[in-house]
Amino acid sequence: MYECPYCKEFRSLNKRALEQHIKEKHPEVLKQGESKESKEEKKKKKSSSKGKKYEDYIAVLKNNYPRVKVKMLTGEEFIGEIKEFTTYMFILKTDDGLKYIFKHGVAYIVPIK
Repeated sequence: MYECPYCKEFRSLNKRALEQHIKEKHPEVLKQGESKESKEEKKKKKSSSKGKKYEDYIAVLKNNYPRVKVKMLTGEEFIGEIKEFTTYMFILKTDDGLKYIFKHGVAYIVPIK
């Protein structure tokens, strides 16, 4: 539930409705420089934080652990070394050869010491 920080009377389950309320009922607040971030700035923050965490984890695994165990959502398991990675996939070198693994199909990755 979202509550108006200025009048405490307005409550909504929708954040956009709260923003609209603030625009209409409290325009002086927006003029004082407390305006909301633009849509472009919000998109940059969202896209940069979510994907980076996962990529950082794969980078740590690649640099610090010679072997990892990858469990897929289908139940398959692969053990090998992460060679390269991109936003959507990574390459795992196993005993059978190279495996191209898409990140959206991974259940979890754990390092093997």
